[in-house]
Amino acid sequence: MSLSRNHIHSLQQSVLTWFASSPRKLWWREDKQDPWVTLVTEVMSQQTQMERVAEAAEKFLQKYPSPQDLAQETTAGVVRAWRGLGYNNRAIRLRECAVQLAQLGKFPSNYQELVALPGVGDYTASALLSFCFELDNPVVDVNVSRVLSRVAAALSYTDEKLSSEQIREMAVALVPSGRGRAWHQGLMDIGSLFCRARSTDCDSCPLLSCASRNRLTFRKAAVKKERSYYGKPRRLWRGAIVEVLRDSSVAYSVERIAQSVGLSGPEQTEFIVETLQLLVRDGIVSAAGAQQSHMRYRLKE
Repeated sequence: MSLSRNHIHSLQQSVLTWFASSPRKLWWREDKQDPWVTLVTEVMSQQTQMERVAEAAEKFLQKYPSPQDLAQETTAGVVRAWRGLGYNNRAIRLRECAVQLAQLGKFPSNYQELVALPGVGDYTASALLSFCFELDNPVVDVNVSRVLSRVAAALSYTDEKLSSEQIREMAVALVPSGRGRAWHQGLMDIGSLFCRARSTDCDSCPLLSCASRNRLTFRKAAVKKERSYYGKPRRLWRGAIVEVLRDSSVAYSVERIAQSVGLSGPEQTEFIVETLQLLVRDGIVSAAGAQQSHMRYRLKE
């Protein structure tokens, strides 16, 4: 979807002027952002609220101030340091990434080398290039996607958005030369503060030329319902099991783990076994024992 040159200029100026005086106060946003700090905070913020990330990232980076420090940590150690953030696979991938960075001896500054790192996809690579290396790569997260959709099209409902192809085309065309970091972080902040997924504050939003301004009605987005096991999705049971093992220096039996998370009986115990096997597959938990009845589980060292 194309915008006129005047509309593009007006939009850029609105975002940059607002961001210059009203950015969210995030301690890792410095004049020159550190790639390692940025990588850690971006990985944490993928599925964790920013307020929690601000506190957790500071503690994590005090413990692991460089990729070399995290590379020397055990899997169990990094999972323990990830406490409270959930989705522990992110911690495992971040440690694997740190190992590779330590081997490289430098932080890659081009897209292809970045996406070759474990756990680094298009968004994270683009964010690193824009925020840390001052390149004009388009950075598209859920906030940017939502804001660009509403700015360009006169939408009626909060769950509507443009196609991925349209958003990508806009994202490439709109980046102001040499101002990519401020532009993207400004869009993200506007999406977080005013142009939210479930509600909008159009009267406070600086994007006066937005095509959807004061037009949107809330409509719940269709989401795929997670399968429930004994009242919870499996990912919550995974988290509960990791919490049981996180502070233990000894391996636990299946029965003890099941009892600790509030399950019992043959069927529920079998569910715990299946979930533990998934955690072993993902490299978070290790198992020892010749037979299933004698298996013991702990965080992988």
